[in-house]
Formats: sequence, C-alpha cells, structure tokens
Amino acid sequence: EMENAPITKMRGTWQTYRGIPLMPTFHPAYLLHKETMQNKRAVWEDLLAVMEKTGLPISDKQRGYFLNH
Repeated sequence: EMENAPITKMRGTWQTYRGIPLMPTFHPAYLLHKETMQNKRAVWEDLLAVMEKTGLPISDKQRGYFLNH
C-alpha cells in the first residue's frame, strides 16, 4: 500500500483516490529547493503521463524536451 509511502517512492506511478486516478509528483517548492535536471525531468515525465491519460495532445517538442537540454 502506497498510502504512507514517501513521495520519492510514489511519484511517477498512478495512484487512485476515491476512484480518481492521481499522478503523484514533487511539489513546486521542492523543485526550487532541489533544482536538478533529474528532478525537473521527473516532474516533466509525470506531467506528460497526465497529458497522455487525459487525451491532451503532446507535441514532439514537448515529448523530447529533456532530450535536447
């Protein structure tokens, strides 16, 4: 059960809360405090997963953003 798991273990994996799918990710303040390319890329990948699940279009530029940075 992921209920009490730290965010570092939960982020990037789909969870469900009251039947609603959730994608745990880092808080923006964490990114400002621990600003690494690895953390930024992790959050970006989480957001891409949400976009994909909700049917939002993802451009090649968005999909490959961290491949070029």
